[in-house]
Amino acid sequence: MRTRYTVSILAVFVLVVAAAGAGGCIWFDAGRAIKEAARSIEEAQALGATEHAPYLYSSAAQLLEGARSEYAESDFPMAIELARKAREQAFAAGAEASKAKERQQAGEEQ
Repeated sequence: MRTRYTVSILAVFVLVVAAAGAGGCIWFDAGRAIKEAARSIEEAQALGATEHAPYLYSSAAQLLEGARSEYAESDFPMAIELARKAREQAFAAGAEASKAKERQQAGEEQ
């Protein structure tokens, strides 16, 4: 009887640990997505997106703030989605800024 009780306790413990570990993954994924989006926004800014692509840059920054807000409220799936969108906008802003700089340089060379 004692062995059966020990096995039952062990099985419950394993299930609790597994459930806690599965829930922790999305928290980690959300944090990583936010960090990646913030890094992308910094890169876009370094490319001159604040001047050459202000709407895309502003959109990315606002989406990142939304992701951080959702993260703070423990809505991790929404935080991931907003961070993903922020990163996409930041990439677009950086690309637009690079193109604008190229056009500007081409105009100066003529």
